[in-house]
Amino acid sequence: MTLKYYKHYEGIYRGCYNHGIFIDPRLDDEYVNVNENDSSHGGSKILRTFQQLFNPLILNCPYNKQKAIQNVTSMIKYLGNLKYINSDNYIKLKLHQYFFEVYSSEKTKIGGDIIEISETTGYSPEFWYDSEDNWNRPKRMIMTSDEIDILKSILIQSCDIDSVESQWPRTIQTSKFNIYEYFYNYLLMDWNIQIVPKRVMNKNTQTFVDYKQNPFMISDKEQRLKDEIISIKANYKLEDRIQFFK
Repeated sequence: MTLKYYKHYEGIYRGCYNHGIFIDPRLDDEYVNVNENDSSHGGSKILRTFQQLFNPLILNCPYNKQKAIQNVTSMIKYLGNLKYINSDNYIKLKLHQYFFEVYSSEKTKIGGDIIEISETTGYSPEFWYDSEDNWNRPKRMIMTSDEIDILKSILIQSCDIDSVESQWPRTIQTSKFNIYEYFYNYLLMDWNIQIVPKRVMNKNTQTFVDYKQNPFMISDKEQRLKDEIISIKANYKLEDRIQFFK
């Protein structure tokens, strides 16, 4: 599969999307932003979903590990049974599948006022405590900027969701291995494909760990497409390369 080229993605750089956008690979020209102050394109909805999964103590109710697993399992079933899954719900489904693995890990501790997932996930943000909640407990909070950074990292590295960046022009972050096939059109148009390691659950350690592809294991197809891109770029101006889009 090759991602269709959308010229307006070029405008994400220094545009209204402070933290870039997530690409929905299933639907043409669909995406979700990650701007915490904008409800359009699902940005604030996705952030709220993530906050409740990563830091469930912000919910005003007693909590335990069994209940946490039950909640994410029910949501996975609900989202998976929808006749049509829009981009918001697609990313929510990916997040719930990720946190099912997190909550199910023997390294994860959930009970009462204790939520310990840093060993499982590898993310250790700095918490601060707000006024008491309805259960007379201090609310455990995380800086929004830290939450968004972790959210982006999880989606890109563990959920196979790519991000068009707003901090760098014509840049996409991905953990995919087949970048020359998938981002063929973007590489032709001089985009930078920034590769970060995949993070997968290690069943032995019960933690998420980096999984890097051996650079010597690039497929023949990937090598052929890479050479093809280099050749086209050497012989055609930027504006003329569109004729070679896949």
